[in-house]
Amino acid sequence: MSGRPTDWMMFPFILIILFLETSCSHSPRPTEASSPIVISKSAGIGGNWESLGLPSGVKAPDITLFSPEGKTFRLYDELQQGKPLVIFNASYTCDVSRHNLPKMNSIMRQFDNKARFFVVYTIEPHPADTISPYADSLWIPDNNIKDIVTADQPKTYGERVALAKLWRDRYHLGSEIVVDSPDNDYWQTFGQAPNMVYVINPEGTVFYKQSWFREKELEAELNHIATE
Repeated sequence: MSGRPTDWMMFPFILIILFLETSCSHSPRPTEASSPIVISKSAGIGGNWESLGLPSGVKAPDITLFSPEGKTFRLYDELQQGKPLVIFNASYTCDVSRHNLPKMNSIMRQFDNKARFFVVYTIEPHPADTISPYADSLWIPDNNIKDIVTADQPKTYGERVALAKLWRDRYHLGSEIVVDSPDNDYWQTFGQAPNMVYVINPEGTVFYKQSWFREKELEAELNHIATE
C-alpha cells in the first residue's frame, strides 16, 4: 500500500526530532572564537587578596568552561566522579604561576589517585600592550623579561585559547586545562587573583582555598581530606 503516511505513523518520528532538539538546546556549546574579552580590574589591587573568592565551607556555584579543544568542563558533572577537585588558575604572563608550575605538577602527580586536577586559564596579569588588571599602569615583571615571556592581552576568546595552548605546551602542564569565559566568569566568581587554588569536595563545598599557591600547605590539606 502506498501513499501519504498517516499522522499516527509519523508520531514516533516527531517525538525523536523533539527529543533531539531539546537535548541539543540544553547542551553547552563552545564559546565563539570571536567573542570579545572583557577587561576588568581586580578587587585585590589594594592588597585584599585573602578576602577574594569563596571562603571555606560555602557551596561552590556551578560553572561551565571549555578546554582549548572545546571539551566541556562543568563543575558539578566533574564532582560526580566522587573525588575532590583541585582547581588552580594561571596564565602565560603570570611569573608567579610560571614559577610555581613545577610544584603544581608535583602536587598533581602525588595526589593523582586521590583528587582530580584542573587549571583554569584566566586573564593576563602582565600584558605588554595595556595596563595590568592588578595595577594602575603597565606592569612587566623582571622575570618576564628574563624568561623572554611577552604577550598582549587577548582581545577575543580565540586569542585567549591560543595563548592557553602555548602556555600549556611550552611548560608541560600536568593536568587538564580549561579556559575562562570572555567575561571572566571563573575569575570574577572564584577570586580575582593570578594563582589561586581551590579544593572542592564531592558535595560541592569549598574545603580549602589559597589566595596564592603554597605547596606545603596544600599538600597538608590534601593529605587531610584524603583520610576523611
